[in-house]
Amino acid sequence: MDSSSNPNPEAPSAPSTTIPHLRDALTDLTAHPYPVVPNPPELNNKKRASVALIIRIQPHYAHWPTADFVQERSQQPPKSPEQRLTEFFDQDWVQHGDPEILYIKRTTRLGDKWAGHIAFPGGRRDPEDADDQAAAVRETWEEVGLELSNSICIPTGNLPQRVVSARWGRLPLMVLCPYVFLITSPDLPPLRLQPTEVASAHFVSIRALSSPALRTYEYQDVSGRLWGNAGVSRWMIRNILGDMIFAAIRLHPSESIHCNSIDGFIPEGPPQHELSLFGKMSTWWHSKTTAQKALAEQKNLHLWGLTLGITADFLDLLPPHNSLRLWIYPTFTPWDVQLWIRLWTYMFRRQRRAELTKGYHQASLASDAESTADLAPGALPTSVQGEGLGVSRYYARAIQEKTGTRSMAIDGWIGGYYSLLQKGMATALLTRFGVVVVVVFVASKKYRNTFR
Repeated sequence: MDSSSNPNPEAPSAPSTTIPHLRDALTDLTAHPYPVVPNPPELNNKKRASVALIIRIQPHYAHWPTADFVQERSQQPPKSPEQRLTEFFDQDWVQHGDPEILYIKRTTRLGDKWAGHIAFPGGRRDPEDADDQAAAVRETWEEVGLELSNSICIPTGNLPQRVVSARWGRLPLMVLCPYVFLITSPDLPPLRLQPTEVASAHFVSIRALSSPALRTYEYQDVSGRLWGNAGVSRWMIRNILGDMIFAAIRLHPSESIHCNSIDGFIPEGPPQHELSLFGKMSTWWHSKTTAQKALAEQKNLHLWGLTLGITADFLDLLPPHNSLRLWIYPTFTPWDVQLWIRLWTYMFRRQRRAELTKGYHQASLASDAESTADLAPGALPTSVQGEGLGVSRYYARAIQEKTGTRSMAIDGWIGGYYSLLQKGMATALLTRFGVVVVVVFVASKKYRNTFR
């Protein structure tokens, strides 16, 4: 549905073009869930986490659901998820609606590597959870106060599970399990955001997530994640390599809910014109006041990393199935480091582009016909936490089993890129060192000749 093409947004509109594809994708996910990925031996079968990708349909102004909608739905007998999906998408307000996905912004806390990140509701699986999906349901209730019960939603399967790791894939952290839920009620209960976990919640249209105009970059200091927290060495690496650049989406929410009980919700401090000369100089030196930083943080909604990877897995289920084409490989900010990384990865990227165009690359996840036992630990799908918090899953190529219905991501699409990236980094550092040696040698030689 594209409201910009309608000169009168209050007039009845044509049915959404996204809704039929969403219906096909969710129906297929429900009938053919992705296989469960077992824990690698290093995790001792304990560390698993689940997240909930929650979809709602925002009604169009001219196609609002009837007042007796909720009462009619509550009187219907229990039905299978497939039957419920069919009846839900047959409704007029749904066919003209705009599908949206719920994201949360994590609370900023010292020492928390996920602090301030855009994420899906979710968290660690507890021993009392019946399964991975139950963990997603429980965590959603705890974090945003949304009960994913049959009365207001339909569970519609899962997305590819993956092992999240750090240190270039050498340190497994957990198995991440995304589950998809469709809200069936147009009247969503008020969200209750957990102050210690969630700073804000945002509903974002799938149209906005697919818009090339909202593509951007995320700059991250990864020196601590990749080389430890040693002060001097981390400072040196940070100044030599700069920030790491990742693909991102600038979120454009249709609705945002902020947790008003967290510290810093209302910016504090004197008005700008009442600051002393020293205060104004300090503000100029640090670029922004505390209030300005707080407001900027509320607006800085960049979707990247793990959550971007899961979002891309979902978007690749919908036409035109080409979200991969709009993205870059991770790199660093200094131009010379970028140059060497591009040279080292040129053939790799060229080969992947050819595979993307032809679509011949074979999926490494087990197919629906394969059992979970066939998934060897060495072949587990992996997201490297240090390399963009799961960006490797985002760069996985989606191969369509049936056009317009289902995709299966190929793990390892970017596997091998990071080893080449490390070689590019090393070459850049050696080149810089060599330049310094040559400059020092030439300068010392001129100095000796001058005073000889």
